[in-house]
Amino acid sequence: MSKNAWLQKPPEPPLDYVVLPSMPFGGIVLRSIPGRYEMETAAPFEWVGPDITVRIPKHYVFDGASIPRPFWRVVGSPWGPYRDAAAVHDYLYSHGDKAYPEVTRKQADKYFRQIMLEVGIGKTLAAIMYRAVRVGGWRGWNRARNASDRRR
Repeated sequence: MSKNAWLQKPPEPPLDYVVLPSMPFGGIVLRSIPGRYEMETAAPFEWVGPDITVRIPKHYVFDGASIPRPFWRVVGSPWGPYRDAAAVHDYLYSHGDKAYPEVTRKQADKYFRQIMLEVGIGKTLAAIMYRAVRVGGWRGWNRARNASDRRR
């Protein structure tokens, strides 16, 4: 790997329609968006937690786990095995203020960790990913809340 390889354009996301199997959801169906490093849900899905059921509609667009490129070698790409947790987490961050107003940022982050453990992510990686969203997630949380306020 060259010294500046992490600066290069990221690889394209997976093929057009793919079923990505997962334990709690039975299989998330995602579709890549040509020319963008994002995916959209091609079918609705839900996650049932201990005190909440999160329902994500068809056509929800998200960017996987927000992992800075230099850390991909350590924890993997944004579309790694934690994509299910990232989908729920991103949805709670971006739409939670309307769909789930009772969910705090800390709760959304805990759900992220819980889903990672449910789908078989090891405790160490789940803890690293959880700490990362606790440290850096406030930007996305505030950005989503500010955008929501402007839409009202």
